[in-house]
Amino acid sequence: MCMCWKRSDPCVARVTGLTGLMSKPRFRTIIRWTGDDPEREGLIETPSRMARSFEEFFVGYAQDPVEFLQKTFEESKVMTK
Repeated sequence: MCMCWKRSDPCVARVTGLTGLMSKPRFRTIIRWTGDDPEREGLIETPSRMARSFEEFFVGYAQDPVEFLQKTFEESKVMTK
């Protein structure tokens, strides 16, 4: 079972290494596969944006879920008619 929230777990290294896996050259290749030119104006910064977005999407895998699950919420009474 993968316990990605443990920083010593190899899984975290894989997830936090996602930036290397989803690097700019790989996104340039994907753009080429779609038939477009990654060096075309308007696409030059796209590989960088995609790499940053993937890093942001998967950042939670390297975080400790216990920290988030310890938050409590108070019930508020809502009056309805």
